Amino acid sequence: MEELTKDNNLLLGIVAHDLRTPLNSIIGLGELLDLELKNLAIKNENECAEYIDLINESAQKMLSMITQILSKQSFEQMKIDIKKSKVDISKMMRRLIKDHKNWALKKDISMELNGDFSQIELYSYTMLIQQVLANLLSNSIKYSSPKTKIIITITERSDKVLFSVKDEGQGFSDEDKKALFYPYEKLSATPTAGETSFGLGLSSAKKVTEALNGKLWLESEINVGSTFFFELEKE
Repeated sequence: MEELTKDNNLLLGIVAHDLRTPLNSIIGLGELLDLELKNLAIKNENECAEYIDLINESAQKMLSMITQILSKQSFEQMKIDIKKSKVDISKMMRRLIKDHKNWALKKDISMELNGDFSQIELYSYTMLIQQVLANLLSNSIKYSSPKTKIIITITERSDKVLFSVKDEGQGFSDEDKKALFYPYEKLSATPTAGETSFGLGLSSAKKVTEALNGKLWLESEINVGSTFFFELEKE
């Protein structure tokens, strides 16, 4: 019973932490929409409509996460309750970058998407994959200095798909590498713009990756940067 309580408490903390991603997206998209509306230019009408759609999607994602909190679902139950289907990688990645665009712009960080993934056949749980990638990208932005670049690459490897998120940030020490994927661990590395770090994002990514039977690992060098790798079976 004690282990179950600990697991539920961890789940609550992680889901609450991950609620910040769609909430930050809503706030950022709202700010971008406000700027577009102030221009009152007809040429921006389609872009404004797109921002509104993304705001609605983010709100729906938050509602889904809140439902998970109230029902205290396990990660395996989360996977069961979400429909497995063909993942539209292009759409998913465009959304991921848009969700983080405003935050990256504020730090003058550019984001680049690489890889020929238009023909990749991936059947999995889009919402959970998005959750992992959002945590990896958020981590890279948080620990990267202004005027640097983040490169997201997608590669097909036989029966697997490999996502990587590479930054030019401060890098992580050997001690930090050991602690990164555990909840509530304090690191020697600090966010570069005073952002808050609760120590839950990467532990959340690790938990979800395990539920997807995938692999998640890190390569990092101090003062050079970090690359996170997220690998999944194609079916």
